[in-house]
Amino acid sequence: PFHSYIDPYVKLDVGCVIGPNTQLVGTTELQAQVKVAASCYLKDVKIATGTEIKHGTYAENSIVGSNCKVGPMAHFRPGTVLKNGVKIGNFVEIKNAKIGASSVIKAFCHIEDAIVGGQGQIGPYARLRPGAELGEDVHIGNFVEIKKAVVLALFVPLIISSGGNSGSQASTLII
Repeated sequence: PFHSYIDPYVKLDVGCVIGPNTQLVGTTELQAQVKVAASCYLKDVKIATGTEIKHGTYAENSIVGSNCKVGPMAHFRPGTVLKNGVKIGNFVEIKNAKIGASSVIKAFCHIEDAIVGGQGQIGPYARLRPGAELGEDVHIGNFVEIKKAVVLALFVPLIISSGGNSGSQASTLII
């Protein structure tokens, strides 16, 4: 029961630690000092130096920067990109989104086809829908949902510029 599966095309750099029951498949690459905890599944993922992937994380076709902390139980669907120093909480799901450097995404968030600028803070249970774009240093509270809106029959993404804030338990933000 204490084994891991590593495909022959996986690249591991010096100092990587792989927990039991973990699968590294496809063209996955782990740079130096990456730690992957037990029961993770990583397929065609690139993970930079010093990142920690916690228990039960599932990721495919994603890029994770250096010194990130991920999970436990995070789910990265194809197209996810995390810049350096990002922290991802428990049970966060991200699909085809870009997360800026040093951002924090708290537990139970869902981010899909969105952009979070550097030093962003996304509170627990927040949802960023397709087209949401947050600038640098934007802080979003708990239970907030941000999605694009219909304006003159065209879809326009919601953009909150640098330094913007949204309060805890705010209503859905729509333009």
